[in-house]
Amino acid sequence: MVPIERADGESHPGCHCRGDYFVVQNGRSLLAIGHRRERLIPLVDLVSEERREALGPLTGLVRGPTRCLWIRARTWEGRSVKVLPISDELERLGFMREDPLLILYRESGGGS
Repeated sequence: MVPIERADGESHPGCHCRGDYFVVQNGRSLLAIGHRRERLIPLVDLVSEERREALGPLTGLVRGPTRCLWIRARTWEGRSVKVLPISDELERLGFMREDPLLILYRESGGGS
């Protein structure tokens, strides 16, 4: 376990468990995807462009036949993604609204 200090001073445990992922850019941890791919946890203060860059790699987690079956985005910073502006950004990436979360399924077919 490697704790990661968030921008708000709180610490994220940084445990890499099966189904948990981190988005890292230039050695900087931007986003944790935890609790069976249901919690999106920004690890730094993300302005809109950085947020798009941090969310973009999520689609790669479900590309190809050996990848995850889905990402169930339930929370962003502990709050429901469905009531936050982040839901629009997730929908642009291909997430679909399914109560009470947004979900991105693995692409069917040959995969890439």
